[in-house]
Amino acid sequence: MQKPISLEVDFKANAGYLEYRALGEGQSVTRTQRVHDAVHVDFDADSQVVGIELLGFDDEALGAARHFAEQHDLDFPELLTRKAPVPA
Repeated sequence: MQKPISLEVDFKANAGYLEYRALGEGQSVTRTQRVHDAVHVDFDADSQVVGIELLGFDDEALGAARHFAEQHDLDFPELLTRKAPVPA
Protein backbone atom coordinates (compact mmCIF):
# COMPACT_ATOMS: atom_id res chain seq x y z
CA MET A 1 0.00 0.00 0.00
CA GLN A 2 1.44 3.34 -1.02
CA LYS A 3 1.72 5.91 1.76
CA PRO A 4 1.30 9.64 1.10
CA ILE A 5 4.55 11.59 0.94
CA SER A 6 2.92 14.73 2.31
CA LEU A 7 -0.30 16.05 3.80
CA GLU A 8 -1.20 19.73 3.67
CA VAL A 9 -4.18 21.08 5.58
CA ASP A 10 -5.57 24.62 5.41
CA PHE A 11 -8.05 24.93 8.26
CA LYS A 12 -9.18 28.41 7.19
CA ALA A 13 -10.06 27.14 3.73
CA ASN A 14 -11.37 23.82 5.12
CA ALA A 15 -9.27 21.99 2.52
CA GLY A 16 -6.38 19.58 2.30
CA TYR A 17 -4.15 17.71 -0.13
CA LEU A 18 -2.65 14.24 0.20
CA GLU A 19 0.34 13.90 -2.12
CA TYR A 20 1.26 10.36 -3.17
CA ARG A 21 3.68 10.99 -6.03
CA ALA A 22 6.12 13.86 -6.53
CA LEU A 23 6.19 15.22 -10.04
CA GLY A 24 9.58 15.64 -11.63
CA GLU A 25 10.77 18.49 -13.77
CA GLY A 26 8.61 18.82 -16.85
CA GLN A 27 5.88 16.58 -15.40
CA SER A 28 2.42 17.82 -14.53
CA VAL A 29 -1.04 16.73 -13.54
CA THR A 30 -2.74 15.71 -16.77
CA ARG A 31 -6.19 14.79 -15.48
CA THR A 32 -8.35 15.45 -12.44
CA GLN A 33 -11.21 13.11 -11.56
CA ARG A 34 -14.04 14.22 -9.30
CA VAL A 35 -15.00 11.31 -7.06
CA HIS A 36 -17.25 13.38 -4.78
CA ASP A 37 -18.31 17.02 -4.62
CA ALA A 38 -15.49 17.61 -2.13
CA VAL A 39 -12.90 15.05 -3.36
CA HIS A 40 -10.82 15.48 -6.51
CA VAL A 41 -8.00 13.16 -7.57
CA ASP A 42 -5.04 14.29 -9.68
CA PHE A 43 -3.32 11.89 -12.12
CA ASP A 44 -0.08 12.15 -14.09
CA ALA A 45 0.50 11.23 -17.74
CA ASP A 46 0.95 7.56 -16.76
CA SER A 47 -2.47 7.54 -15.02
CA GLN A 48 -0.77 7.26 -11.62
CA VAL A 49 -2.39 9.05 -8.69
CA VAL A 50 -0.47 12.21 -7.83
CA GLY A 51 -2.72 13.36 -5.01
CA ILE A 52 -6.16 13.61 -3.46
CA GLU A 53 -7.66 17.05 -2.85
CA LEU A 54 -10.17 17.40 -0.04
CA LEU A 55 -12.52 20.37 -0.17
CA GLY A 56 -14.06 19.64 3.20
CA PHE A 57 -13.62 17.28 6.10
CA ASP A 58 -17.16 16.06 6.74
CA ASP A 59 -17.78 12.34 7.16
CA GLU A 60 -19.13 11.93 3.62
CA ALA A 61 -16.12 13.58 1.94
CA LEU A 62 -13.62 11.71 4.11
CA GLY A 63 -15.46 8.45 3.47
CA ALA A 64 -15.38 9.00 -0.30
CA ALA A 65 -11.66 9.84 -0.21
CA ARG A 66 -10.87 6.85 2.01
CA HIS A 67 -12.88 4.53 -0.25
CA PHE A 68 -11.06 5.77 -3.37
CA ALA A 69 -7.69 5.37 -1.65
CA GLU A 70 -8.45 1.82 -0.53
CA GLN A 71 -9.64 0.85 -4.02
CA HIS A 72 -6.34 2.12 -5.48
CA ASP A 73 -4.02 0.57 -2.86
CA LEU A 74 -3.25 3.96 -1.29
CA ASP A 75 -2.87 4.43 2.44
CA PHE A 76 -5.35 6.94 3.90
CA PRO A 77 -4.03 8.60 7.07
CA GLU A 78 -5.80 7.50 10.24
CA LEU A 79 -5.74 11.07 11.56
CA LEU A 80 -8.23 12.04 8.84
CA THR A 81 -10.71 9.41 9.95
CA ARG A 82 -11.19 10.73 13.47
CA LYS A 83 -13.36 13.60 14.46
CA ALA A 84 -11.24 16.37 15.90
CA PRO A 85 -12.04 19.95 16.78
CA VAL A 86 -11.15 22.41 14.07
CA PRO A 87 -8.92 25.25 15.31
CA ALA A 88 -10.60 28.65 15.38
